[in-house]
This record gives sequence, C-alpha cells and structure tokens, in this order.
Amino acid sequence: MFDLTPLQAEEIRHQQVKMLYQRFNQALIATVINSILITVALWQEIAHTTLIIWLVALLTVTALRQRLNRQYLRRQPAAAQAPKWESRFFLGVAASAVLWSSAGLVLFAHHSVVHQVFLAFVLGGMSVGAITSLSSRWPLVLLFILLTEIPITAQFLSSGDQVLAVMGIMYAVFFVLILKLALDYHHNTRENITLQVLSTDRARQLEVAKQKAEQASRAKSDFLSQMSHEFRTPLNAIMGFAQLLQLNEKNDAGDSQQQRQRDRAVREILIAGDYLTRLVEDVLDLGAIDKQRMQVQLEPVEAETLVRDCIDLLAPLAQQHGVSLTVKECPGTVMADPVRARQVLLNLIGNAIKHNGEDGSVTVHTHYLSDHQVRFNVADTGPGIAAGALEHLFDSFGRFGTSKSKGIGIGLSIAKSLTELMGGSIGVKSSEGRGSTFWIDLPATTSHY
Repeated sequence: MFDLTPLQAEEIRHQQVKMLYQRFNQALIATVINSILITVALWQEIAHTTLIIWLVALLTVTALRQRLNRQYLRRQPAAAQAPKWESRFFLGVAASAVLWSSAGLVLFAHHSVVHQVFLAFVLGGMSVGAITSLSSRWPLVLLFILLTEIPITAQFLSSGDQVLAVMGIMYAVFFVLILKLALDYHHNTRENITLQVLSTDRARQLEVAKQKAEQASRAKSDFLSQMSHEFRTPLNAIMGFAQLLQLNEKNDAGDSQQQRQRDRAVREILIAGDYLTRLVEDVLDLGAIDKQRMQVQLEPVEAETLVRDCIDLLAPLAQQHGVSLTVKECPGTVMADPVRARQVLLNLIGNAIKHNGEDGSVTVHTHYLSDHQVRFNVADTGPGIAAGALEHLFDSFGRFGTSKSKGIGIGLSIAKSLTELMGGSIGVKSSEGRGSTFWIDLPATTSHY
C-alpha cells in the first residue's frame, strides 16, 4: 500500500514496538485484577494449591514484564534495537498467554456451570483487552488469543453436555469474531503509525529543503552584493578616464581622422560604462530586496511632476530610437518614495522606447482608478508580448524583448518589488502585434471625490 524506504520501514517497526511497551500498563492492571478475581471466585471449587501456584506464577511473570517495561521506557532504545526489544516482549506475552491458557484446563470447574461461564467470561475479556494492548504487532495478538481461547473452547465442546456443547460453539464463534476484530484493529493501527512516520519524515525533508533554500538564497544575495561592489571600482576608473579623454578632445585643435576615431571610441566607452553602471545598480537593488534591506520613504508626490521628470530624462533616448513621447493629462497626488517611483517609471517608459517599432510612439497618462488609487499608464505601439510570456514577465531574469535586447531581465522584477514596497501594484495588458500597456497603481493622498 505504501512505498517505504528501508529507514521508514525500520522506524515503523520501532514505533510499533514502542506502542507495545507504552500500552503494557493496561495489560498489567487487567492481569492483576482478573487473576485475583478468578482465585477468589474459584476458591471453593478448585484445589487451593493449584490456585495459589497458578496465581503466583502469573503474578511473577507479570512482575518480570513490568521490570522489562520500565527498562525500555527508561532507556528509550533506538530504532535499530527494536527487534531485540520485541523479542523480549514476545517472551513475556508467550509466558502470560500460556498461564491464561492453563486456566482453561486446570481451573475449569467441571461440576459448576456458573463457575465455567465465569472463567470463560474472564478469559474472553482478557482476549478483548489484548486487541488494544497488542494491536501494533499482529503475531503477538494472534498468539495470545489462540493460547487463551482454544483450551476453554475445547473444554465446552468435549464436556458431553448438550448445553455446554452449544455454549462451546457460541464461544468458538465469539473466538473467530475476536480474531477478525483484532486483525482489523491491527491494520488500522499499523496504517496510522505508517502515516505518522511518513508525515514526520516528510516534514523533516521539507525542513532540510527549506534550510538549504535559505542558505542558497543567502549565498546568492551575498554573492550579488560582493560582485556588484567589486564591479564598482574598475567601472569608476573606466568612466573617469573616458571623461578625461572626452575633455581633452574638446580642448584639442584639428579635425583629423585619428581624433574622430578617438572620439567614437570614447563615446563607446562612456555608453558601455553607463550601461554597466546601471546594471550594477540593478543587481544591488535586487540583492537588497532579497535581503529585505530595501527601505522606502513615502511622501506626497505629484503625478504630473513625476511623469514630466521621467519624460525629460528619456527624451534623448526616444529621439535616438525615433520614438515619439506623448504625455496626456496626469491628475493626482500619490504617496510614494519619489526616487523609487521615478526608478519604476523610468524602467517602464525606457522599455517602451527600446522595444518599440520604428516611428513608434509611447503615451503616458494617469487617472484615478478608485477613490484611493492613482494608475500610471505607459502605452506603446511596439510588437506586443506573447501570451505565454506574460505569466513570468515580472520574474527575476525574465526577458520579453528580442535576443538582441540588452539587459539581464531584472528590471521589471525590481519594478514590481519597489511598487509593492510602496503599497502599490503593477501589471500589463498586451497582445502580439498591438503593443503593450504597462501600469502601476499607487495610493492616492486624498480622495478624488
């Protein structure tokens, strides 16, 4: 029914044996009380010597079993030792069962039906009690019930009395029903133990996996932070020397071919350095977000001012790509971190420009989405985004542009995290061939109505 590993099977056996010892006190109490009751009830019917020997033997075995039980509970042995402790418990059960079995023979009052019925009633009760106390291990239940019930049943059937014979048949039916009940109870007990072991094992595996994931996440964040800081030093040198070269070019006279080549090389250095600098900043932001160290300072920000600032900064980029920028009405004041809000909008508008078509356009506007929210819309006339890519668009390292697009795909992931840190949300509507509209919703400072 269950596909178990050797370790799981060993642990199940361990728990079964542990349950035997934990439930022994039930058998202890029943044994002491019932043995004394039998001795008292049969005192006038059975030879006193026989009764005393039987009682002393049973109580001695019970005392030895109790000693074994205390040793087990005190030592709490490991799973690998379960078979050894089960064997010891088996010997105790076998000895006890033999003595109860002998009661059906030597304590059977042949001339008193009342005492016979009483003895059968006690032995049946002991068998029923064994179902719960020994249910975790079927061989033990079977051994105890068979040894206890067969002799008393045989006594009834061989008595030669018709009424006792019928009673023997009824007792045999009762005996079979007890075995069936014991088997069902054993299966339920074993299944419960198995499910408990599997659940514990699964929880342990999940905890280990969680710890490994957290460790990997910390290692990744530390690596990103260290790598980004290591990048900064050479980048600063590249940018500094490139700017010095650019200043020297402006001061140099002439218009030679060499100067033009140097001028182009300097521009390429500045462009590449600027791109790497922005890339490092993105990686640093991602690392700060992963470590939950990113902080935002919320304050009232005019939507119109925020949008205009972004448009002014990106106008050269739009001109370079041949894309027109349009700003429509931008009502509203939002609660946001002005630096982080500008970073998010710059990312969205910049993407709309870079991934647009020739002679394309980008339109930015805001409107009140509800009484307490303002939506910023960035619509472009680009090629749009495939439906299959939308689901993972805001995941880290997700890409939606062409293979020639620059970047490592963390800009939108950072934009999403920053927007959520400011209490807002981000999304997109797009279809291939019809362009895309990215939007962010930020809390409004005052009601529009």
